[in-house]
Amino acid sequence: MNTNIGMRYIDVVANGNAGEFYFAYWISSNFIWPCRILDIDMGLDAQVEVYDDQNHSTGMFIGVQVKTTATTLEENPNVSVPMKNIAYWESINDPVVIIRTCLNNNSKEPSLYWKHLPKSELRKYLNRAEEKGYETVTIMFEEDKNSLLKTDKSAWLKIFLSDYDKEIIESVVGIKSKLDKLGKYLKDNYIDEQFICGFPSDDFPSELNDTLNKYDELAVAVKVNPRLKYLS
Repeated sequence: MNTNIGMRYIDVVANGNAGEFYFAYWISSNFIWPCRILDIDMGLDAQVEVYDDQNHSTGMFIGVQVKTTATTLEENPNVSVPMKNIAYWESINDPVVIIRTCLNNNSKEPSLYWKHLPKSELRKYLNRAEEKGYETVTIMFEEDKNSLLKTDKSAWLKIFLSDYDKEIIESVVGIKSKLDKLGKYLKDNYIDEQFICGFPSDDFPSELNDTLNKYDELAVAVKVNPRLKYLS
């Protein structure tokens, strides 16, 4: 039989398939989130759907690009990404994670590494490409910083948070602390319908009003973006 005709399953394709399916298996078994391998590769190889602790869908999705090497990370730490992919990732609403799957020369179990590229970083790559005429960008992975671990589940949730979201969550924590302290003060000092030690400060009415107004603002922010409650 002529070996130049017929179907061939070359190493690079086999390794790519192995890397994608190994990642999907790892996510499903460790994060307990479904991972869909995409049949049509338009800048993303897979889609991970985030589920809550009661195994209910949150409606949040993470796009995934898997880059596989047959070797170890030490041998091939860098990934080359076309600028068209960078432009696509910046244009979509879902966050994108790049996965480096190392098959480790089949000498041991594959290793996984990950990086999230926020919109601001994607924009920097695009601006640099426009200025310098680059057609690709190199993403480097490090063993001690980028290994994918079971404990990274919370970090994957945080990639949905914008800088504004993080400010909101930080403010909520501060207000909760103030209200907890106030509640304790009132409980300890309000007897027979009066404060036995007076207000906790001279500006207490104004401070309380400001705190409650801020609380109302944050309540509106959480109502607009209900994901904040889960992500915080």
